[in-house]
Order: sequence, then structure tokens, then C-alpha cells
Amino acid sequence: MTPAPIKAGEDERLAALRRYEVLDTAAEAEFDDVTRLAAQLCGTPIALISLVDADRQWFKSRVGLDALETPRDISFCGHAIYENDLFEISNALNDPRFQDNPLVSGQPGIRFYAGAPLVTPDGHGVGTLCVIDMVPHTLSEQQRDILATLGRQVVRQLELRSALKREQQLNDKLTRLSIFQKTLFDSAAIAIISTTVNGVVTSFNPAAEQLLGYTSAELVGKQTPGLFHDGAEVVARAAELSQTLQRKIEPGFEVFVTNVLTEGSETREWTYCAKNGARIPVILTVSAVRDANGALVGYVGMARDISARRNAERVKSEFVSTVSHELRTPLTSISGALGLITGGAVGEVSDKVRELLDIAYKNSQGLTALINDLLDIDKLAAGKLRFDMEHQPLLPLLEQALVQNSAYGDQYQVRFELSECSGELNVNVDGDRLHQVLANLLSNAAKFSPPGGVVNIAVRVDEKRVRVTVADQGKGIPAEFRERIFQKFSQADSSDSRQLGGTGLGLAISKELIEQMHGTIGFESEEGKGASFYFELLHG
Repeated sequence: MTPAPIKAGEDERLAALRRYEVLDTAAEAEFDDVTRLAAQLCGTPIALISLVDADRQWFKSRVGLDALETPRDISFCGHAIYENDLFEISNALNDPRFQDNPLVSGQPGIRFYAGAPLVTPDGHGVGTLCVIDMVPHTLSEQQRDILATLGRQVVRQLELRSALKREQQLNDKLTRLSIFQKTLFDSAAIAIISTTVNGVVTSFNPAAEQLLGYTSAELVGKQTPGLFHDGAEVVARAAELSQTLQRKIEPGFEVFVTNVLTEGSETREWTYCAKNGARIPVILTVSAVRDANGALVGYVGMARDISARRNAERVKSEFVSTVSHELRTPLTSISGALGLITGGAVGEVSDKVRELLDIAYKNSQGLTALINDLLDIDKLAAGKLRFDMEHQPLLPLLEQALVQNSAYGDQYQVRFELSECSGELNVNVDGDRLHQVLANLLSNAAKFSPPGGVVNIAVRVDEKRVRVTVADQGKGIPAEFRERIFQKFSQADSSDSRQLGGTGLGLAISKELIEQMHGTIGFESEEGKGASFYFELLHG
């Protein structure tokens, strides 16, 4: 007897078989129908769908045989799986490979065997559709063709069974995912609204219902812009996009999706109009939804109510404004009185008293500066700070700033130097506001420069813009502080900056002032090598 061979690529062949997940499963009519048909058409008492595993052949379907499996090494199918065509033995007693095989010399006493290999689409023989007889037998050419055809049908049935199982698993997964997504959608604390590419509402979650006072049934299927968006904002957004894209944008759904198409999503403050007419400020994020091929199929908008934040900001602003105004008048009187006393208006005072008066005067001046900064921030936030823009030479503005702030530099033993700047260079600015920015940058540079250091003011010009840079020789800006350096009340968390003082408002105010004058502001810094703050303005 020649044992059934095991050839190269066995691991891949077994993997292909096990991907069908069919071993040791219950009988299925689709396979049993094939074996019955094979037995009838080939005129044999036995027909099997045999799957050859690592050490056995297991019968998915069987006609005329009680056994569920046999050892692989004595199986006829173990030979047939490596054949390209039908494997046929007319009389096993005359074949040296099988004449003393236990299945031939013992039960069931096989004499005839014909097996059509079951070959997977990737070329692995995983089993056979075979017919068996206990007497010598020969198939006709037509029967061989039928058996081969039925074998291919078995493979197709295995593939279909596997595909159906994968589809069911995918459906189960999608069902679970759908339930999960619906749970998130329904329980989300923020309003979620989805639309088609044309802006027709397709879903409206409970948080959106609560926010806007509409039910889902009232809005699904309706066009969005005219329902709950603020009309003035839609028109303003359309004008903004028209200018950006240099083409006419009509106030409609395209207002909300133009940037989304190119950037994937857009987040901005917006105003919703509730069913009862209430205006609700929100942070609105609109994102594009695409199918597996990347085609745009709709949009999802997520809106978070910021009414409480707006109210808190308003209350805080009113508080700061009221307190600042209430403090300003008495502080002005105190500073004035202290200035008169230290100036000798009421006669000579002792050195000890003068020292205390100087401390009080400097602190009153510091408080006055803080109040002025707070009032400026308040006016900037409210859009009430006045700007008198005019075209004027840049050089005199820079020279005046250096003169006005030189005494501040002297306190820190720091010298201000201005690099060469053309006297014909004009900028469109509010002179007083530009002086305010320069004072903030120069005072910061002086504070963080070493004694004896130099703060350099340089001017660089290109075709449209002029850049003014204030560079110090200090320790530089800590990396962890750089992202929030222009935020209100931001200060580097170091002992040096605490000792040197400051409100943390100067850079925030400077940023607002420069941007109001249609410019930009930024900085460059390397720790241990100083910092360079710059602003850019249009010139001409």
C-alpha cells in the first residue's frame, strides 16, 4: 500500500480548507443533493463529499456509507486531491498502491473509485466528490464529465456558503454598529443634524429637538437654510465666500459646504433660530460624508449650545468694565497726588518717606496700566475701540516709540537700537495704536533681556508688506508656552516672568490691534537664544 502523500504547500492547503469553516458541521441538503445525484448518474452504491484534513478525511455528505471519517493515510481521496483531472481506479486489487489497503482488503471492500478533486479558486485541492463501488467498475466519458461538473458545483457551493456566512457576519457587525451609532446619536448631548448634498435634512437627533424646539418629523425631508439658520449670517457668509473664492455665492446651502468640500470640515460660531424665535449661539462643525469610493453623499452638522458661555462672557465683561471704570478715577487722583508729593509740590520730604512714596507711585502707575489694558480688551471684544487709520511714514513712528520707551529700557540697563529704515516707507495705520503695540513689544524685550543687552528693531520690506521685528537677547520662549503666548492673561510659568511682572494682556492686545489694522503678528524663538516678535503691515 502507498500511503496518501503530503506534498509541498500543505499549510496553505489546510488554511484554504479551514477558511470554509465546514469541517464537522451538520449535513446540508445542498451537498446531499449532489452526492445522491452523483451516485445515481454514475451507477454506484456510494458517493461522498470528502474533505481531506491534516490527518483524516471527513465526509461532509455521504450516500451508502455509515462512517463519518477515515484516516487520511489510507484514503483514496488523499491521492486524488493532487490530481488536475478525475482520479479513477477501475479495480483496486490490480493497483499496487491500493491492493492491500485496509479499505480494500477489509470493509467496505472497495474495488472501484473515481474522485473529482475539489479545487479552490486559488488552486488548492481540499477534497473530492467521489463515487465508490465494491465491484470493478468503469465510468463512461459522459459520467466522467458529469462527476467533474458536479465537483465544480460542490466548490461553488462551498464558496457560496462561505460568502453567505461572511455576509451574515458583516450584517451582524453592521447591525451592532448601527445600534451603537443610533445609541450615540440619540444620547448625544450635542445637536446632530445630517443632510443630503443638497441640504435636505435626513436625521435630527433628540438633542437637536431639545435645542431648537422642532421634532424630527417636522424637519426631516425639509431644506435646511431657511428653517433654523439666521438669515443675516447666511448673507454675510455668502459675501465672505464670494470674496474668498472670487465668484458670486448665492445665500443658500452652498454657504455651509464650500469650505467643507475642500477641507473636509469647518468649525465656526453660528446662530440658530429656534421654533419659538429664540436666537441660540452655537459652535457648529460641518463635516462631509463620503461613500467607500470617496463620492460625496451628504453632510453632518454638530452644534453645541454656547449660550451659557456667552452669558458668562457678557457678565465678566460687564464686571471688568464696571470695576475698571470705578477704579480709574480714584487711581488717577492717587497717582496725581503721589506725583505732586514726590515732585516737591508740598515741600521737601525725608529720604525714607520719598522711598515709600516712589514705591506707592510706581504701583499706582502699574495699576493704572492694568486698568487701561482691561478697558482696551473690553473695547476690542465689543468692537468699540476706535481706529483712525491714515497713510503715514513708518520711520517717525518707530523713532518716537524708541524715545518714549527708552526710560523703560534704562530701568533694565537695556539699550534700544533701530536698524536702517527708509524714510519714504509709508504704512496705513492708527499711529497711537501702533505706538501701543511697539510699547508692549519693547517693554517685554527689555524685561527679558540681560543687563547690558541690546534690543534691535529691524525693518524688512517686500512688494506688498513691511515687517517690523523686535529682537531681544534673552532666554527665549519655553516650548510649552508658545501655543498660548497671544492668549489673554498668558505668562510663561517661570520665576523670572513672575518677578518681572506684567498682566499677561500686552501681547493679546497687540495681536488684536495689529489685526484690526489689517496686519499679522507672530514670533520666532529658540530657547537660550532670545526671541523675535514681529508684525507685518501693508505699505504703499
